Amino acid sequence: MANLPTDSRAGPARPLPALGRRRLSLLALLMLPVGLSWPRAASSEPEAACAPGNLCFSADGPADYKRDKIVLHDIVVYQGGSPMRVSAQLAEASSLDFNDSTWALSGAVEVRVAQGKLTADNAQVHFLASRLALASATGTPANFASDSGVRGHAASIDYDLKAGEIRLRGDAWITRDGCNETRAALFIYNLAQKSVHAQGSETAGGSGRVQGTIRQCKPARASPGAAAGDKP
Repeated sequence: MANLPTDSRAGPARPLPALGRRRLSLLALLMLPVGLSWPRAASSEPEAACAPGNLCFSADGPADYKRDKIVLHDIVVYQGGSPMRVSAQLAEASSLDFNDSTWALSGAVEVRVAQGKLTADNAQVHFLASRLALASATGTPANFASDSGVRGHAASIDYDLKAGEIRLRGDAWITRDGCNETRAALFIYNLAQKSVHAQGSETAGGSGRVQGTIRQCKPARASPGAAAGDKP
C-alpha cells in the first residue's frame, strides 16, 4: 500500500478503533484511501433502513477502493420499498455509480425481485437509473424459482428486467409442479404473463427437439421461494 503524506504538526498517528460491520455510503467509500481495510465481522446483521426508491448496500470488511476498481465482501444491495435484493460473497465494480454500472459477483450469488429469485455461483448485474436492469448468471447449474411455482436450472440464466423475461440456456430444465418437466436448449419465461416458451435450439428456427416427462404423481403445491435446484 502506498505511503500517505502526513502532517508532522498533527502528532503521532492514532490506531483506528475496531468498527465491526460498516454501513458504507457512496461518500464514505469515495473518501477511503487506497487499500484501506478493516476486520471482517459477522454478516447476520439486518440491512439498515433504506428510503423508498433508493438503492442502498452494506458490506463486511475488508473493503478496498482503488482508482479503477472497488472490491467488497459479503455485499447486499437492496432497494427501499421493494423486494429487490442482490447478495454475494464477493463483488467487484469499476465504481459505485448505480446510475450506470456493472458488478461482477461470485460466491453464493442470489438475486431477488418481486417475481422470484435467481441463485448461481457467479453473475454480472447491471444497474441503470438506480434500478436493477440485468443479471447474467452462470453455475453448475444456475437456478431460478418464480413466485408462481415455476422452477428451473441451466448452465446460464439471463434475468432481463427491462424486457420482462428470463432466459435459461444450456442443458435447461424447467417444471411447473414437480411432476411435468421439460428439457430444451432455451427457455424464455415471461415475467408479466407467467408464460414459458421452449426452443430446441438457442436460435429461433434452429433444429433441435424439446423433450418432456409427465410423471404419475400428485403435483406439489407451489410456494414462493421454493428451492430451484431440484433435479429430475
